[in-house]
Amino acid sequence: MKNYPNFQNQTLNKPRNGQTESNRIKLPLEVKKAIIVSLRTLNGQRFKNGEASLQRNGEALLQLNGDELSPQQNQIWDELSWACRLETQTHVIMVWHIATSLCEKEKECKQDNLVMKSTPFIVANALSKYCTYLVAFAPRFLLDNSYMTEVIFDQVVQEARDVLNGCNSATSKFGKMKTISAGAGKGDPGENIIKRGAALAKHIKELLVDNVRRWEILADFLAEMMLFVTPSNDTTVHAEYLAKGGEFVTHLWALLSHAGILERDSAHEDV
Repeated sequence: MKNYPNFQNQTLNKPRNGQTESNRIKLPLEVKKAIIVSLRTLNGQRFKNGEASLQRNGEALLQLNGDELSPQQNQIWDELSWACRLETQTHVIMVWHIATSLCEKEKECKQDNLVMKSTPFIVANALSKYCTYLVAFAPRFLLDNSYMTEVIFDQVVQEARDVLNGCNSATSKFGKMKTISAGAGKGDPGENIIKRGAALAKHIKELLVDNVRRWEILADFLAEMMLFVTPSNDTTVHAEYLAKGGEFVTHLWALLSHAGILERDSAHEDV
């Protein structure tokens, strides 16, 4: 299995021109298993950019609590689904990556070794970083125009530098992001990507107090989002990468193509 760069803190330190991949991480076997489970769970439904997982988990939580099912009561769907319908898929990937990274840095997470070694934690972090890797280094695989993806990524880099200006350690950076998160409202087009990521992290942490459940839902969402970003009409880029051994997304694309299940929900084509 090919290794992939760890994007923690990398957004601040890497210039666009002449950018190089940093220390690499390996996509674990748990990721493949999670993707297959997500595919089976969808059971032939068109891919919905993670929204189906939020709705499904929200309903499961209601049943667990003994509540009657009602769309108005599905808080997970109501509070988090806005982050699946941003201007572009690149926005969606980056906002969820920021939120996942902030959840990873939370004290209750870092002090819980069982959670940090759990399959959901491993899957969520690996897929969050891998999708961001595609944004930064392989945008042709994604739904958006590759030039637009590069522009948006550069925008996020600059936003991060502006917001975290003067923060010289990981602790001070996290502290600044927590301050932003504490004052964040629900994301809207008027807010930048960094603030939207902070807002999403706030909603996730407030809504999912149980640390174990939080990572289960994040893993489900990110596995489903990975399926959503996989379909591509650009067969050339897949052929090019297959000749070099292939990307994870290329092998997944080949699998889905062979199975004939490459259609997204039409409501999400222009995210």
